[in-house]
Amino acid sequence: MHFFPRLDEAEREVKPAGTYRAAVMEHKAVAVGSAADTMDRNLEILERNARIAADRGADLMVFPEYGITSLGLPMEQDKALPFMQDLAAADDLPCLQHNSSWVIRRLSCTARENRLYLVANVAEKESCNGERQSCPADSPYFYNTNVVFDRDGRLITRYRKKNLYLEPLFEEGDGKPVTFQTDFGGKFGLLTCFDIMFSEPFLSLLDENITDLIFPTAWVDSLPLYLGGQVQAGWSYGLGINLLASGYHRPQGGQLGSGIFSHLHGPVAYSYSPDATGRLLLADLPTPSYQQSGSLFSQVIPPLDAFNDSTVHKILSSDLKAFTHQVVEGSQVLACHSDFCCQLNIETPGILDHYKLLAFEGFSNIQNKYKWYYQVCCMVYCSSGTLESCSKLSGTPPATIFDDIQISGNFDTEFVYPSAITHDFQLLKISQDEPTSTYHLREVSNLLSMTVYGRVYQKDG
Repeated sequence: MHFFPRLDEAEREVKPAGTYRAAVMEHKAVAVGSAADTMDRNLEILERNARIAADRGADLMVFPEYGITSLGLPMEQDKALPFMQDLAAADDLPCLQHNSSWVIRRLSCTARENRLYLVANVAEKESCNGERQSCPADSPYFYNTNVVFDRDGRLITRYRKKNLYLEPLFEEGDGKPVTFQTDFGGKFGLLTCFDIMFSEPFLSLLDENITDLIFPTAWVDSLPLYLGGQVQAGWSYGLGINLLASGYHRPQGGQLGSGIFSHLHGPVAYSYSPDATGRLLLADLPTPSYQQSGSLFSQVIPPLDAFNDSTVHKILSSDLKAFTHQVVEGSQVLACHSDFCCQLNIETPGILDHYKLLAFEGFSNIQNKYKWYYQVCCMVYCSSGTLESCSKLSGTPPATIFDDIQISGNFDTEFVYPSAITHDFQLLKISQDEPTSTYHLREVSNLLSMTVYGRVYQKDG
């Protein structure tokens, strides 16, 4: 077990003017015995890390989707019921009023004792009151819910996940945007995992002029377009907002990656390692009043307990048969899918590996169930040169060194999310030429992919 020295009050408050200190957990949830035992163990981990975060001056902490219940949540309603929580009314103080389930009270007390804003994900139950056309047989409604507590432990808001991913136990939330404000500035919006791919409540949150997006997630990685860190970094940059991603850690199931992303500085702190069992990430993020330049504080604290953990990282492979693809050779490559075209310009002493430029416009088809409309340009390492190898991670890293890479496309949307990641999952900071929407990477090696992903929400149907 690691012990960290407590900081005195003066040290806790040393933050640049116009910033706040964020903390996010990447957490491997424990599943032991009964529902009460499982949630108690995970709450203990949350509480210990909240104390560490507070000692390091954190203003806000985020815990991941399923971080308290674990992904081992039973799918039968009667067996899942012991995991479900009754929520207090908004503005109640569960730590003192004892009008909520015990999990909610402990979360409230954790926020209050550590004087920080706390966002956690719980399984919520709500009795069927007859206002709807139908009620579940002999059961309340169940929701995948984010709860937010202020520094006093007051429950200030909740958000019920709208876009569920293979979660038949839960009802869909109503899709209304949920925001909250803090004593350190900014306007925070809430989404959960799969929500980020869909128009609602996402677009409504943007209409609320949020400055920061809080994103508890149990994301499942997929190559070459949907690695967790890739999506998190791309959305933060493309939207011009801070993004706090707290991820569930289960690499053998494809769940991996957490980060704190600044719209000004890119990835400030992130974890994307299958070797760790969990991490506490801390970083300073700018508020709307921030006027300084230079780097921001960041720290990654290793897990408090050592586990003999599997290092297997399962990554799903996307079907790329519908994509247009061109071999990257020479300094310029053009790939068009119907009327959508991607232009690639590179400078390199020599191409030593198989890279392809992919272009696609159309609907996604995830699990033959989930669809959205997008346009994408992606330069990707394809280890064997075949299209199929572009969606698989090879054990052999690429050797090509690029002096400069430029990607542009004739996107039909303002919602364009650029990202770049190396073969060993290091996120790279991208720059953009205005107003040409040409995205740059300079002096890079070991490149897995550079992606410019456009979401065309108006064509979702």
